[in-house]
Amino acid sequence: MVATLSKNGRITIPIKIRKMLNLKAKDKVVLVRRKESIVIKPARDILSLRGVVPVAEGQDFTQIRQQTIKNIGAHNAKE
Repeated sequence: MVATLSKNGRITIPIKIRKMLNLKAKDKVVLVRRKESIVIKPARDILSLRGVVPVAEGQDFTQIRQQTIKNIGAHNAKE
């Protein structure tokens, strides 16, 4: 499918895609860049944002979470 970009930088999502994604007026969507393309996802909850922020390969999220908890604890102890 092809959509045309308006002079204001807007596009209309074709009705077939809106129906497929169950999108209605005022719904939010998330635009995710994937190399040379954009993925449009309904923004229904926090989990729909997964993949929006690029992350370097090989990160240890358990360690990151533990460090974050430690930092928050240290910050709260100062207050």
